[in-house]
Amino acid sequence: MRQSTPRGFNLSNDPASQNASSWHTQMRSQGRRRLQIMGGICLIAGSTLLVYWPSIHGGFLLDDDVLLTQNKLIKAPDGWAKMWTTHAVDFWPISHGSLWLEWRLWEMNPTGYHATNLLLHVVDSLLVWFVLTQLELPGAFLAALLFAVHPVNVDAVAWIAQRKSVLALLFFLLSISSWLKAEQTRGAHGNERASSGESFRATLWYGVSLLMFLLAMLSKGSVAILPAVLLLMVWWQRGHITRWDLLRSLPYWLVSAVLVPINIWFQTHGTNPIRHLDLEERLAGAGCAVWFYLLKALAPIGLSFMYPMWNVQTNEVRWWLPTGAAVALTAVLLWWRETRWGRPLLMAWMFFCIALLPALGLTDVGFMKYAPVADRYQQLAMLGILALVAACWRNLYDLAVGSAHFALLIPVAVIVPTMMWLTWNHSREYSDIVPLYSGVLENNPECPNDPEALNNRGAMLALTGHPDQAIEFYERALALTPGYGRAQDNYGRALMELNRPQQAIGHFEVALNSDPDDPEIHYDLGVAFSNVGQPQEALAQYQAALQLKPDYADACANAATALAQLQRSTEAVETAQQALNMAQSQGNADLVQRIQAWLDSYRASLHTQ
Repeated sequence: MRQSTPRGFNLSNDPASQNASSWHTQMRSQGRRRLQIMGGICLIAGSTLLVYWPSIHGGFLLDDDVLLTQNKLIKAPDGWAKMWTTHAVDFWPISHGSLWLEWRLWEMNPTGYHATNLLLHVVDSLLVWFVLTQLELPGAFLAALLFAVHPVNVDAVAWIAQRKSVLALLFFLLSISSWLKAEQTRGAHGNERASSGESFRATLWYGVSLLMFLLAMLSKGSVAILPAVLLLMVWWQRGHITRWDLLRSLPYWLVSAVLVPINIWFQTHGTNPIRHLDLEERLAGAGCAVWFYLLKALAPIGLSFMYPMWNVQTNEVRWWLPTGAAVALTAVLLWWRETRWGRPLLMAWMFFCIALLPALGLTDVGFMKYAPVADRYQQLAMLGILALVAACWRNLYDLAVGSAHFALLIPVAVIVPTMMWLTWNHSREYSDIVPLYSGVLENNPECPNDPEALNNRGAMLALTGHPDQAIEFYERALALTPGYGRAQDNYGRALMELNRPQQAIGHFEVALNSDPDDPEIHYDLGVAFSNVGQPQEALAQYQAALQLKPDYADACANAATALAQLQRSTEAVETAQQALNMAQSQGNADLVQRIQAWLDSYRASLHTQ
């Protein structure tokens, strides 16, 4: 006979029933949490794909030729092994090795490389979310979403040559995450009181962290600041740094101490000094750079691939005000470090400044010959600012009541879509060299009296279809430095665009005197000779270009044309066939089509002789 439950008997008082209810509540909570995580991942990934869609089918830009399309190490079967030696352009064998591997997949198809950069950026953004969660910072997801769609990152994500930036950030964040995992595993009592199992797991995570840092340094040297960042996080979590913390950071400092000089050697070996600045000029410029990057992080408008050069005048007080303001702010935050707001402000500010150290111009990197600052230089530093902004918003949101909750959602609903629109619009500029330089000209109408800057401005005008205007800037550059070979070559190219090949020849010849080992100049001079009806002289230049660059398909194809003009049809057919093979191996479909038509013509000419 079934027993009925006595009236007044509460099942919730039964321990077994309470445990079951608690278990179901916990499972529902975990299910909601998983759904939130999956939704967050989809939102970050989907938003990132959307804003970078205009650039994903873009072409190769600028340094993409040196690092990828014309890099013999990328194409060589043993190229990755040689990247660990002085054969490489820079000592970043992990990032360059990723391009070497992808060449086997995509070859001359830029979409594959763009897609990989984009995928790495999505993973980087998700890791930002994860690391900030490990640090128990409020607003971690918002910070990651802002980072994913922030316009400043376009420079690093949409440019294939910046594979080093997105890959180094990946390993950088993995190193931090593993360090934090080691801290958590070791426990609150420190290493000396941890159990043997905890010590082993903590040591394992520590080893993973150190390995990730090594891979980050072999991807890009600017992550050398990680040891200082780790100690900064220790201070953030515990309020002090012990001798044991310093000891654990020592291997990271050693990795930096070994690889930073190697990176500097690769940057400067065999080249002229990037910039001729004394220490005072560098210190004044560093202060300007800090505030420039902070402004772009908070208000990312007027972004450009290249910014104007700064003419720092250390005898003028105004040039020292930014540096003085940065030092003063640091001192104030140090004084307030124990206050409620002073501590997070100091943490964000110190992270921002430390992460910017490699990019402040105290030591030079190659691109600084063209511009003192670049958006990609603050990709890592910006994380501190975004984390602070998101944490402040989340704290205010948690404290708000009633309609204030809704009011605080409004700025997020405005800022995130605005950033997405800015990023989408900016990424369109990176789809090709012409819109890229058009954006530079639009944002930087002024040009200083610096030969390289003047030459670059002229090159931008030429690429955007204004060779006549470009000539003015080449002339200004050559007035300052008459032997500036690249400006002479660009001047000649502009004259060729204006159908003035005879005048162009003189500029190409001057450029060759400056740089006789540049195959591009030999090729340009050959084209000029061809246009004035001198095929013999043109052939000599094409052959010189091929000696310097044996896989130069365009030079080989033009050499075949010159041979045909000289009635050397058999040689023309053989040379055109070589050019066709080169173009096919390089995946240059347009050139293959043109050479095939010329080859048929040469063969027909040969049969009629």
